[in-house]
Amino acid sequence: MSVHDRDKTGKTRIRCSTVRESGSCSKNAVLDGMRDELKDPRLIEIYVRNYNQERQRLAAGATNARITLETKIARIEAERQRNIDLLVKGIIGDDDARERIAELKGRRIEAEAELANLEEAPSTLAVHPATIERYVKTVDELASVLAHHAEANDDQGALVKSFRALVHSVTVHPK
Repeated sequence: MSVHDRDKTGKTRIRCSTVRESGSCSKNAVLDGMRDELKDPRLIEIYVRNYNQERQRLAAGATNARITLETKIARIEAERQRNIDLLVKGIIGDDDARERIAELKGRRIEAEAELANLEEAPSTLAVHPATIERYVKTVDELASVLAHHAEANDDQGALVKSFRALVHSVTVHPK
């Protein structure tokens, strides 16, 4: 492998040096390796497990935020009720009570709005076997399209964008 050039983002692009020197290197080894790696059921399982762990972490955070806001609303409402009781007993005046109760009502409305805007806690993901089969088929199709695309003059466009959305990086290790 040797440095070929850099892409638009400045990342180094590499290619097989045999292609550059003699043009005899086959892309099939790369495509077969990519296909085998992307279809490895262990990697799919690891991805789903990591995805679910992240969803559970987010769910815990959402639950904590919900509990905090519900507690805040309950405290505000209790304080508002105390102020109403103090007004009824004549301990505080109408103007003070009206001002304080209005302030507390505003704080409660804000907290309730925050609570309403909280997203539901994400659930875990159960991958249906048909989904995995479709993924594997898609990987096979991608490898086939890439094999034919490599011979085309135009190597830019939707295919490259789709491939890069699926494959974050390629790491080459010497045998």
